[in-house]
Amino acid sequence: MKNKPTLGIDVDLTVVDTDLMWLDYIGELLYPNNPGEAHVKAYLWKKKHRNVPYNLSELFSDELQASTMDLKQFWRSETLYDVVEPKEGVVEALRELSETFDIVFCSAHKGWHARSKFYFLDKWFPFHSGVILTKEKWKACGGWWGIIDDRVDILNKCIEENPKINAIQYPTHYSQDQSPNWMIQDCGKDWTTIAEQVKLRQLIS
Repeated sequence: MKNKPTLGIDVDLTVVDTDLMWLDYIGELLYPNNPGEAHVKAYLWKKKHRNVPYNLSELFSDELQASTMDLKQFWRSETLYDVVEPKEGVVEALRELSETFDIVFCSAHKGWHARSKFYFLDKWFPFHSGVILTKEKWKACGGWWGIIDDRVDILNKCIEENPKINAIQYPTHYSQDQSPNWMIQDCGKDWTTIAEQVKLRQLIS
């Protein structure tokens, strides 16, 4: 049987909204009497600056000034992905794409959450062909047909490593520190539309 082309898929912010959970965590730490204040602060920041930094700790620099709290501790939780659910439509979209692609999740990890992330992906995407946990995603993408990720800097490096790769950015409201070095086409956040775009690109590639 002929091998399927590989489609790499990012996890955080692309497949699951862990950023919203992080804001919940921050709210409980910094505003125990009103944890929703963290979400309000992020909303007001976005309204003023249009985008939000990936490192949400930057939004709370005043509160952290006289504190030793490490808000990134959230990402080290051994149970981080135990209670989360994927974004709407992503399971169905990737299941459909798995008929013609090997779906490989490629995601950064921090601390001790690796096992929880593996279990989450196995539970919701049992049809996947593999999981690679690394910050250096571009070192894994040689020979891949495509990759879907929310970060432009990651996609740029993947294209440098594999010029033939099809880069698809999952749009978010987070600040990008680079401009795309490929002809970007907005597929929107709707995973049904993204899957259709992937299939179209496969037909013409």
